[in-house]
Formats: sequence, structure tokens, C-alpha cells
Amino acid sequence: MKFRLANINDSDKLDILLTKLIQDERTYDDSIDPNFKVKGFYCNVLNMNNKIIYLCELNDVICGYIYLIVEDYTSKIDALYVEESFRGKGIGTKLIEWALNYINDNNIQSITINVMTENQNAKKLYQKYGFKIIDETEKRTCMKYSKNLWKIVWIVGKGDRI
Repeated sequence: MKFRLANINDSDKLDILLTKLIQDERTYDDSIDPNFKVKGFYCNVLNMNNKIIYLCELNDVICGYIYLIVEDYTSKIDALYVEESFRGKGIGTKLIEWALNYINDNNIQSITINVMTENQNAKKLYQKYGFKIIDETEKRTCMKYSKNLWKIVWIVGKGDRI
């Protein structure tokens, strides 16, 4: 498996995966049109500086991705999807870990995600990484991870901030 940032050449494949993600959500929301298809979305997204897509490939096939939107000191996971045949192999975990490392490395304070309220597996996965439920409706649950930026670690005997 190889993990990397997406580029414009990946946009059509990512549109197909987003279509699959949306169709998977029909399990929890029957109002989603079964014929809905994404076309041209990621071509536009990949040209924006504040939108980042990190993906997983196996034998040159994209098997999962995470789409992160960054605004000042906050961010949002707008999509996380792993192809069904690749689930249970740790790909989703590695993608979430990448996002958490990204916010830590870039001084971003928090990250949110909306998941389908009935999708207990997704909620458990995010809770494992410290995401907390901050809002819940019949269909959607908003979860948030906040890092504590205010901790100051003192080196014993030196008083230096790190």
C-alpha cells in the first residue's frame, strides 16, 4: 500500500469513490437518489489551496481517501471512504491518523466530521481517536477533535517552553 497526496489526475477516480460513499449513505438515509453520480467535483477541489486529499493506493488503484478542508485554525473531514473490499485492513485508521498529524503539524486547533447518526462503526472509529459528539440530529452526528494548544511543557530544571 502506498499513501500520498492526490493530484488532478486522480479527480475522476475520486469522483467515483465519492459516488460510492454517497450511495453507501443510502443505508442510513433513503432520501438519497440511487442514481446520483458525482462528476467533476474533485477536479475543482484539487485546485483549491485549503482543500487537501490524501489517498491510499494498491497496485495503482485508489482504494481509499480522506478529504480535508482547512480554514484558519480549524478543519473539517468532508469525506473519508475506503472501498468495501479493502475495509478492515487499517486504511481508514491510517487516513485518520494522517489527518490528525496534519493538524498537529500545521498548528490547526480542531477537526470536525459529520457522520450518519446510525453509522455506529464510524462513530466508534472517530471516538477511538478522541472525537467527541458535539451535535446530533436524526440523520447526522457532528463530531469534533480538539487538541489542547494551551499546554506548556516545561523541561525540568530549565523552564524552557517546547
